[in-house]
Amino acid sequence: MPYSGSSGASGPARLAESEAPLSAHIAFGAAVPDLPVGRTDLPALESTIGAHVQIASAFVDWSYVPGGVNEVWMADGGARNLLLSWEPNGIRFTDVSSGKEDSYLQKVAASVLAYPYTLHVRPWPEMNANWSTWQPTADGGKINGGTPAQFVAAWQYLVTFFRRRGVNNLKFVFNPDSSNWPDNTPVSSIWPGSEYVDLLGIDGYNWGNDSVGDSWRAFDTIFSNMYTTLTALDSVHPVWITETGSKEPQKEDDWLYPKESAPVDPDNNKGTWINQMMSSRLFPRVEGIVWFNMQKERDWRLESSNASLNAIRSYLSTPSGRRPAVPGRAAPDPRPARRPRPDHLVPADRPLGPGTPAGVARTRSGAPPGHEGAP
Repeated sequence: MPYSGSSGASGPARLAESEAPLSAHIAFGAAVPDLPVGRTDLPALESTIGAHVQIASAFVDWSYVPGGVNEVWMADGGARNLLLSWEPNGIRFTDVSSGKEDSYLQKVAASVLAYPYTLHVRPWPEMNANWSTWQPTADGGKINGGTPAQFVAAWQYLVTFFRRRGVNNLKFVFNPDSSNWPDNTPVSSIWPGSEYVDLLGIDGYNWGNDSVGDSWRAFDTIFSNMYTTLTALDSVHPVWITETGSKEPQKEDDWLYPKESAPVDPDNNKGTWINQMMSSRLFPRVEGIVWFNMQKERDWRLESSNASLNAIRSYLSTPSGRRPAVPGRAAPDPRPARRPRPDHLVPADRPLGPGTPAGVARTRSGAPPGHEGAP
């Protein structure tokens, strides 16, 4: 649906600039279609960009037991950080805090204890967003949700479960979405406390100009408000951009949703967007950026055009970490942002390959077709 003007949100955050651009202090990661079970897409991306992917991201639900051969392969001998979107489909907050899921969690604990590296998980990712089936709401009505108090209890129970069993290599990422729709859940109401969090994460995308009201938005515009919110709640932990991507303006991006035209946009350039991202000085605590490298609602891939690919290569594949000049930095925008649909994982027509465990997430369940709750 088109934007309807002012969201009623607060004004743009004012951030002090850091001395160094993001390119100087981040690990660059990616989510690719065949993880966690595939062995093809990640090496192919590394070959394409001419660099080692430092964070590998995948999507799983609560029937998948992490810490096995898939994660060992992705970790590449400890040279790569791992980030799993850990999605409790069909499970309410009280199911967790009451111990109903303990048998599954015990399997995870045993597996991760035997895993030789650190593993980052983001339970209930984008939990604040109005489209999420696990959004905490006052009436607790979301199918996989409950109330804010029940969310906090579930989060604290989950973290305590693993820490009491000595699973110190499992790190918990508190990961809201960057959007600020009026019916999103305030992050302050679901914050579990710094002692129950190891890392802060934020998701956000540039959808580009389209027929349903989206417009081209710079990286700083997308992330500054939520970055300010999280770093005010927590003064200690580092921040990762746990999902991001940009529309490719050199093409019509309506292949998944034909009724939504995202036309060729000669006024914008994805390479410039990447340059602005890597040159940003507004996020001194960001230590990782994970690119959603898939063609789905948009062609989010880094290789969507020569301009995009050349831009990321200029940062990642040269020893000097060359930093192209930034044409200009957009001011933070108080308008709400849209995000990839809740089914933004593996395209439905793409086979996951032989031996795919049932727990590998293809979609986020419970979302109606079409807009899946995105305004």
